[in-house]
Amino acid sequence: MEGNAMVALSDSDVLVVPVNVALYDSLTIEVSGVVDSNQELLHFGGQTLDLSSSVLSPVSVVIQSQSYDYTYDLGTGELVIAKNGGGTISQGELAAVVRDFHYEHSGAAPTESPRTFVWQADESGVSTSSSETTVNVRSLNASPVIGVDATVPYTQGASPVIVENSINISDADDTFLESAV
Repeated sequence: MEGNAMVALSDSDVLVVPVNVALYDSLTIEVSGVVDSNQELLHFGGQTLDLSSSVLSPVSVVIQSQSYDYTYDLGTGELVIAKNGGGTISQGELAAVVRDFHYEHSGAAPTESPRTFVWQADESGVSTSSSETTVNVRSLNASPVIGVDATVPYTQGASPVIVENSINISDADDTFLESAV
């Protein structure tokens, strides 16, 4: 939501329930609904990922003392996380990775539409069933701000004086002022 802090993409008590699998090769997150270019961000492993730019060469992150590599393909919306240097990811490690993800919209006037994150783990080329997180982004109507700080002396019967010749008006989420009173 506009102007708010990051929002977690999972509950703090997320649980990875295995179906005949205890170790995973990777986690894929399919990201969709991103429409506000470089204002939409994912935070995880101490990194910030701009969802408007592909990251095709692996980037290392550390989540709970475990090192992972990730890539993000803007064209497909797929973010893939695997253990740095190969190896498998345990259920506990996978749950920690999922808990670490946070979404943020850094702009003043976000497009109001859902952003969807579909989570799917992979084990030896076989994907698990998926889980979905939806972030419903809402825009807030921020009030315009007017800056008039003037003290002007006036004597009765004198000629008119300019009260303020420099007025600053701004609106964080709009570029058009509809009216003034």
